[in-house]
Amino acid sequence: MTWKFGLNNFKLNPIDKVSKLIGHGQIKETQIYAKIVNEELDKAMDVFND
Repeated sequence: MTWKFGLNNFKLNPIDKVSKLIGHGQIKETQIYAKIVNEELDKAMDVFND
């Protein structure tokens, strides 16, 4: 799977479907990664705010 496929498809799916698709046993596992990704995106966007 390419990053573009993931970007275009995962952002459109509810987190429970993404969790099942990537094989997590519990949604909590997926939520941890989603939080990390959001924090990293926030940091990256801070460059534009400076």
